[in-house]
Amino acid sequence: MLYLFFRISVVLLSLFIIYYFTDFTEIYSLISNLDIKPIFLAFIIYLVAQIVSAQRFVYVANVLGYQISLIKSIRIHFISMWFNNFLPTSFGGDAVKASLFKEQMGWSKAINASLIDRIFGLIFVLISIIFLFPFYSYYLKKEIFLLILLFSLFGVMLVLFLVYISKITKNYELPRWIKIFQDIFLDISLFYKKKFIFQQFWVSLIIHFNGIIAYYLIGNALGLSIDFIYYLLAVPLIFMSALLPFSFSGWGIREIAAIVIFNVIGVSSEFAVATSILFGLLLMVVSIPGVIFILLNSKIKEI
Repeated sequence: MLYLFFRISVVLLSLFIIYYFTDFTEIYSLISNLDIKPIFLAFIIYLVAQIVSAQRFVYVANVLGYQISLIKSIRIHFISMWFNNFLPTSFGGDAVKASLFKEQMGWSKAINASLIDRIFGLIFVLISIIFLFPFYSYYLKKEIFLLILLFSLFGVMLVLFLVYISKITKNYELPRWIKIFQDIFLDISLFYKKKFIFQQFWVSLIIHFNGIIAYYLIGNALGLSIDFIYYLLAVPLIFMSALLPFSFSGWGIREIAAIVIFNVIGVSSEFAVATSILFGLLLMVVSIPGVIFILLNSKIKEI
């Protein structure tokens, strides 16, 4: 109950901040006059990203020793994505996904697979930020991005460190809650082969890049004229902000992050909020197949 109150407070505070720094009338005007063609293309591109995301889960399950069909993974992915839009942060749908795979994989491995799938996506974002740091330094020229680089390096090194610690302590007597986390990182260590790393790389690349392109197309639909390189640098940071467990599906936090990051580029707060709102609505529309899959299956456990 306290956590729910905290999330509601964060959303209300976010709305107040957005109201203070933006003109809602101008935001409404921008959205009312958008070009629908780029929006439709953004929908197609992001829809493809979800299918590829379902394939990433198939790869994760295969490495863990389970044969999951792509069709089943797609159906469950869209169901969990639909729940993502109504549960706090994008991690809410992972619990739904795990519950739908539990009969085939068991609770433990289903949860591990869902979390590992998410972790690999996050690691790819962090690594892309690290490799793109020279561009952050050249194009954005703000000291804050040095902190982002350090955060990204810390995140990647932390995962590698936890995998290493889990391997050397796997035979130790540890508290049950530590064993649960240890099991996750022991499963991650199974991916230390070129084949498995390449599988995660190509699917994560498409998912990551398609999300950026969709955001770029939304900006074009609103008439925002900035080079694609700025989207390539800014959008991953906005996406990461939406993962913070402080609001409902990233709403509010994502918009504030868009204001801060796009203001560095020289984009008005109104454009920043409008693009973020439309991207959030795009997520909801793309997740509609999840509702259809739920309605077509009277017993979701049979999916």
